Amino acid sequence: MTSRRPFPTLLTITAFLLTSPLLASADEAVQREKYIACLNMELTQMNKEFRISEADLKKLTVIVDKEINKEPHRKTTPAEQRKTAENIMAQAKKDIPDVPAETVSKMMKALTQKGKHCSLSAPE
Repeated sequence: MTSRRPFPTLLTITAFLLTSPLLASADEAVQREKYIACLNMELTQMNKEFRISEADLKKLTVIVDKEINKEPHRKTTPAEQRKTAENIMAQAKKDIPDVPAETVSKMMKALTQKGKHCSLSAPE
């Protein structure tokens, strides 16, 4: 009356261990998409005040999205946030030169403040 179940159990455990990183990666991708969507919504709301054109706003959101997708989704230090803002400013200068740098800078500062609620679910 010996049970011959170790092999199926081993397969189940192996399959779980191999797919766990994929599940974590998928969860991170979902969190990142939610984070980016939240920031884009904040940028759209802020544009009511700054009033840049829809085309320029779209370009700015693409720049912000690309910069966010460069790094793993996690909480950042103030120094990392400044570096990200500098990268966004440099790219905005190239891609949307008709929007004053001061306007983009003000938008990024406002996004840092108003967008804090977007990152509350970011993993440590």
